[in-house]
Amino acid sequence: MRLQADGRGLQDVSINERHASLADSLYMAEKQARIETEQRSLIQNQIKLAQAQQREAEIRKAATMAKEEKESLLTDSFSDFHNESSASKPMSRQEQNEIEAAKRERDEIRRMLRKENERNRRMAVAGKNRTKEERDNERDISEKIALGQA
Repeated sequence: MRLQADGRGLQDVSINERHASLADSLYMAEKQARIETEQRSLIQNQIKLAQAQQREAEIRKAATMAKEEKESLLTDSFSDFHNESSASKPMSRQEQNEIEAAKRERDEIRRMLRKENERNRRMAVAGKNRTKEERDNERDISEKIALGQA
């Protein structure tokens, strides 16, 4: 009632013309910034994809080279073995026993190494082969106080 009596409601409210142009400018700037951000993210994704494809191609190439090398080594060793066995004189029973014993020994060493590697892998997965310092660093303050380390 006081405002009606005062007459403030009867006055015309005028908005500066530049206000509308400022609002339009801000809207256009925001829109342009969003478009540029989207374009940057697309380019970054394309770069990451290209790098991943390049790494994959390098890995494939290395695997192919390793496979070819392995096949050539197997072929060479097989041909060498075949040439030695066909060119040499027949082995005595004692020589055959020695070769078999050496072969069993190599197989046993391989089995032990495989077993040790499997044990180490399982220990690493379980987190058991951490050093004492690593375990102590991961403990929270309440454990340290309980252990008398604080």
